[in-house]
Parts: sequence; structure tokens; C-alpha cells
Amino acid sequence: MPPSNIAEATGFKPVDVSLLRFDPDNPRFGGGAKGMPQEAIQELLEKSPHYARELVPSLVENGFIPYEPLVVRKKGSIFVVIEGNRRLAAVRYIKNHPDEFDEATRDRLDRVPVLIFPNISKTSSQAEAIRIYLGVHHLFGFRAWPPESKAKFLDQQVRSRVELRKLSKEVGLSKSEFERFLIPYRLRKRAEARLGPIRLKDFWTLAEAINKPAVKQYLELSVSPDTLQVENFNTANLRKLLGYLYGLGKKPRVITETRQIGALSKVLASTQASAVLEKTRSLEIALLYVQNKTKTSQALAKKLHDLLTKIVRLRPSEPERSQIVGILETFRRRLKALH
Repeated sequence: MPPSNIAEATGFKPVDVSLLRFDPDNPRFGGGAKGMPQEAIQELLEKSPHYARELVPSLVENGFIPYEPLVVRKKGSIFVVIEGNRRLAAVRYIKNHPDEFDEATRDRLDRVPVLIFPNISKTSSQAEAIRIYLGVHHLFGFRAWPPESKAKFLDQQVRSRVELRKLSKEVGLSKSEFERFLIPYRLRKRAEARLGPIRLKDFWTLAEAINKPAVKQYLELSVSPDTLQVENFNTANLRKLLGYLYGLGKKPRVITETRQIGALSKVLASTQASAVLEKTRSLEIALLYVQNKTKTSQALAKKLHDLLTKIVRLRPSEPERSQIVGILETFRRRLKALH
């Protein structure tokens, strides 16, 4: 059955909630639900970044909207949710908390509407139709997944140049857009074989960093142009980069907001500045070593002039002026000692 006929064969009907199951392999979870029992996935969906409980007030007030059914595939006597895991989690939350919700509200959610993909060989039209549905819906659709979930979905689908071209045509993504998701995701997967599990609080921070040419060069990152598979990278430098982006052990992160990533890439492009960053873990100090000495001295002189202007405008009291003069005198002595 070709994908164009899948919609005609897809069945719509109400199904008992007890027969519905979360899909641990759903790209929404970014790989974080693999092997988890259903109860653990429920807890996962209720927390950041899924926040399924945000849907509860609407379900209590309006019930389950018939024209927004869950999309499922039949597996034996149960149904695995392809689309709508958050909504299922919200429904289960209501039904599992009789102390919060009255019996009438809970009874309304005994059965929910679903669309059932027909049982076709997983290697043929069903898998393709599901892929297109999820891709169009969630990559740039009105129910967009978090970046890591998008990356996981693309990683599952793209294994060859043919698959890359095919999916690109199906969901309307350019190769550069594929790269922004796939390369950081696959780099992390390869790195875990060397460094152990890597949990990222914000996947997109890594993606933004790796999008910078200087960061790719710092990592000595090589990627297959045909399949976008990561072929090699500098493990030691990746460990340092992850430390700058997310913190490492007791060392705090260096990058606290994504707009600093541009400055980080400039630092990593300089061997001297990169060494200073590793030693001081100060992006501001490391940036001083990106320019030559003359430009750096000029930048420092301007900062000192701006600081003096601010002090004058503040009109400090006599004790405050004395304190400032003392600091400047110490500064003068230390600067003189450099010669």
C-alpha cells in the first residue's frame, strides 16, 4: 500500500485509555525513555521539558477534543501512541488523582479518540507514512518537538545519502538544516563511547556552538558529506568544550547564555586565548588574547577611561574616593612592576 493510501485505510475510533501505551522510542524523548517502564515515562512527561501537566486544565474544562485524536499503531491487544504522548500523560494524571478531580471529570476520559495506522509490514508503507507524518508535524509543524527530539528523529531516519535526500524532500529541510541537528547529536553519541554517558541540560547550546566553523576546527571534527555521520574528533577538546558549555565536575560553566558562543568561538580559534580560557575559565580575560598586543592595550585603555568617567559621574564621597585612589595606586604599582 503506497503512502498516499494510508490515510484512507487509517481507522478512527474511541479506545479505552487502559489499552494505550507510551512509545519509549518516540523521538520526543531524545533517547531518554529507552527501556523505561510506563510509570517512569509518565513521570518524565510531567517534568521539564515536556510539561504534560500544562494540558490538564484544558482537558478538565473541555474534555478530549475529538478532532485532535491520538495517533497510534496497534501492537497485539494494545495501542502504542505515535503522536500525543503528552496528552495521554495528562489524561493519566487526571485519572490517577481522584483527590484532585471529581468522578465525572475522570469518567469523561475513560475513552479517547484515536487514529489507528493500518497494520502493514514495518519495512513498507506504514513505516514510511509514520515517518512523513511525524516529520511534517514535529520538525517545523505546529507541534514542534524540542531540538534534541528533532535530532533523534532525523538520526533514526538518515543512514545513507539516499535516505538523506529522500527525507529532505519529504519534510522540506535543506542539508544545512539537517547538519545543525544531526552533527551535534551524532557527535555526542560517538563521544559517549569514549567518555561515558553525556546528559545535556540544553542540547541546542551544543548545536549552536558546533555550528561555528572555529569550534569545528577546535574539535578537529570530520563529518561524511554524504551521510552526515561523524567520522572523527578530538576527545580532549570536546571534553573541554562540554565543560565550558555545561560545567564539568565542580567547575562552573563558562557560557551562561547562547549569545556568548560567538565570543567563545573567537577564543577557541586562538591557541593562546584557548590556553588562557582553560587556565582562568574566564571568557572576558581570554578574549583579551584574541587581538594583538597593541589592540588589546588600546581596548584596556578605553575600558579604564570609561570606568573613570562612570566614577566621576557617581560623585563618590570622600571615604569612597580614598578607597578608589588606594585601588588605583595598587594598580599603578603592579603595572610599573611589569617593566
